[in-house]
Amino acid sequence: MTLLRVWKPIILWILKDGKKSLSELEKAIVGINQKMLLEQLRELIEFGIIEKMKTK
Repeated sequence: MTLLRVWKPIILWILKDGKKSLSELEKAIVGINQKMLLEQLRELIEFGIIEKMKTK
């Protein structure tokens, strides 16, 4: 299994308890860089699995 397949389940696991900011996700996921995190989040949004939330 490649790391690309591993990131999405980890992201979803962290988001199961509610909204998180990008920086919270970065801190919670050891070993992921911001570029990879953003790419994975965009794909999850495209698939309709998560929604992008705007901050105030």
